[in-house]
Order: sequence, then C-alpha cells, then structure tokens
Amino acid sequence: MNEPQQPSTSENATAVTSEEQPQLIDPFIDFECHVCHLKERTLFGELKVIDGRYDSPVYFMRDPFKPPSRDRAKKPCLNDFLVLGTPCSACNQPVCMSDACSLFFGANFCAPCVSRERRRFPPQLIRGIITKYEANI
Repeated sequence: MNEPQQPSTSENATAVTSEEQPQLIDPFIDFECHVCHLKERTLFGELKVIDGRYDSPVYFMRDPFKPPSRDRAKKPCLNDFLVLGTPCSACNQPVCMSDACSLFFGANFCAPCVSRERRRFPPQLIRGIITKYEANI
C-alpha cells in the first residue's frame, strides 16, 4: 500500500535554507558607569599584552584615536588600548576610571562605596572624590 513517507532526521539536520545565517559571536558588551552613566561598547576581561597587564578584569577597547599598526608582526601594547572602567571591588558595579567616579586604593572603588565607607580610606586621599560625588547627588 501507499504509506506516507516521513523525512529522515539526517535530511532535516543538513538542510539549510538561504534565510538561515551562521550566528556570529559578538565579543563586545555594553559598559555603563553606574555613577556618571558613561556608555560604550567594550571588551571585558583580562588585558594582557607584551609590555604589561592589568591584574583584574577591566572594560577596554582599542584606542579609536590611534591608527592600527600596519606592521602585522608588531604585537599590541598597552598604549594601543583605552581602559574605560572596572568593577568596583566593594559592590561589583561597573565604574569608569574618572577621578569623580572611582578611586584606586589597592583596588578600584566607586564613589558611592568610598562615601559610604569613608572611615576605611585616608582623609587626604578621599577629599576630592567625596566632594565631587556629593555635589552631584
């Protein structure tokens, strides 16, 4: 008799229509400073290059104001990148490197955490950041 034919699963697996495109992985993420709300598409992770590295993960990008080297043998160095920010060591929120938004004192701290925990920092070190932060609240 006439039985309905069912397509085999191997035929379905290999059939690709022209509308389907391979998915590309975008390495960029949206960075937004939680203090000043600076927004940018950046890479996130450890920045290790031939002449140095950052000890903790950072938000970074290639320097858009510096043309790429035409010498393919030249490896990138720290001067080829802009580091825009890092997660705060206390609250883990992304914060930019502006002196009004973050403070480096053995690790990076955002202005709200510095203001909240001001007794843990030397007064002469935090005077500027707290003044700028509290003026914008």
